[in-house]
Amino acid sequence: MRTALQFVGLCWLTAAGLWATEKNAWLGSADLVVIGTLEIQKHFWFLDGLHVSGRIHVDEVLYGPAEADSSIRYAWRLPCPAYALLGFTNSCRVGNPGDVRSRIKDVLPQRGIWILYKKVGNEWGSPDFDPGLRTLKDRDEVIQILKRREAATASH
Repeated sequence: MRTALQFVGLCWLTAAGLWATEKNAWLGSADLVVIGTLEIQKHFWFLDGLHVSGRIHVDEVLYGPAEADSSIRYAWRLPCPAYALLGFTNSCRVGNPGDVRSRIKDVLPQRGIWILYKKVGNEWGSPDFDPGLRTLKDRDEVIQILKRREAATASH
């Protein structure tokens, strides 16, 4: 499991760096923040990247329009075209497409904090390389940031 988590860190290196320095911005613009578990229903490579979709079973709502003990539709695209992964360009170096798909299938279904943005229709997701999943060890910090967000919004 540790190797899989390290791999996800590599896949989303840019996002991880942003998380370390811009947590307030990410949580300040998220439409929905929940604690839950993703049930992956589809994951496949296409010309524009790896597509992952499913349902997040929500245990707790930290921010936004959802209810605990419900599920929400999730869709995310790792924007690494398959041709880039095969070495035809240097635009995306995350590894063998089969390995990437397998590791994502292992890591994303973990229970964690999901920082989500409204997509088309009733889907939720996250932009770019970051799927929106954070570990539960960040829970207290996330709650504090969200409380500051709500206080700032209330004062305006």
